[in-house]
Amino acid sequence: MRIGRVAVVAFSVAALVLAGVAAVWMFAGDAADSALVGNANVVGGVTGLVGLGLAIVTTALSYRPRRDTADEAVEGSTSVPTDAAVDLTAVVVAHPARSDGAPALPMQKVTGEADAGRARSGAVAGHLFSADWRPMLGDGDEYAFEPTGEVAMASVEVPVLSDWLASESRRLSVADVPDWMRPQLLRPVRRAQDKLRKLGPELSWLAGATRQARYTDAETRLILDRALSLQVNYLLARTEYPVRSMSLEPHAMAAFTFGYAEEDLVELGFDGGKGDGGCVASVPRRILMESPELMAVGEALAPAGASASTKLFTACQFAQDFSFVGLVDQRRLWKEFVLPQTFVRYPLERLIMDVGRIQRFGLP
Repeated sequence: MRIGRVAVVAFSVAALVLAGVAAVWMFAGDAADSALVGNANVVGGVTGLVGLGLAIVTTALSYRPRRDTADEAVEGSTSVPTDAAVDLTAVVVAHPARSDGAPALPMQKVTGEADAGRARSGAVAGHLFSADWRPMLGDGDEYAFEPTGEVAMASVEVPVLSDWLASESRRLSVADVPDWMRPQLLRPVRRAQDKLRKLGPELSWLAGATRQARYTDAETRLILDRALSLQVNYLLARTEYPVRSMSLEPHAMAAFTFGYAEEDLVELGFDGGKGDGGCVASVPRRILMESPELMAVGEALAPAGASASTKLFTACQFAQDFSFVGLVDQRRLWKEFVLPQTFVRYPLERLIMDVGRIQRFGLP
């Protein structure tokens, strides 16, 4: 990676030098009325423009944002140790969950007019996964009001995902394609398998961070289930799992996973101020609309006769202070929606665990 950046910078410098030389060639000399010099000026001008264009393109490429696609959001590196020295003898097994949160059979394809109507009304089936987190969190009271025990490092097994990746790996390994093409076909599957291996240590880190932030055991289990669900659905979509169409776009993936129509979620930015950074996540509009203080801002600033949605978007644009959303709703948004999404979309060290650190919010 470092060598590639050096090469890009070197190429940019060379292109700028080429542009400068061409400019000197174009304008120097005392034989401007010579046809030969005139032709040289034309050639030099073209060369200069080409060199300048190369400089701009290569410089832009060298400063491409680190994580600007959903794929990169899923595959981004973290600081969690995943080497052979880590003890992963404890195992957590996760399965697709029914609407009541209990494990269920693998996801079924949903089609037809009834499902389209359900999507329009917002009553969309979520695609969550659920796990027994006791090997990681201990056997303490699930509904304790205080964190209990120490978090153990554990591996996480998701049979739906691991079985699918294994079958895809076998299929692509014997596919009738040229040998040079096979590694390219297998790359998404191998990346997903690598990410699945790292999922246990990453979720163990997340569990420890929630304990330090004083989330209860029940809240920690909820955060882990939803973070796991988003990550697994991303990996299934990335490897073209056939049971159901899933978009890699973060807003659509949040709606798919949590069981909302896309129009029922609003994407907001949350700013922790200097030193804390910020994040972007999709949250339900309904929860925001239930905040009287926030909607009062929209009522005051939106045009007369505006719809509730217009008032909400007006409030999200101008209110900014996150205290307009009540403390109970702030915590609910954070544990059910924001933290699970930021777990997938950002490096772990950038996660803001304590919702009380958020100073501003609004439309990104």
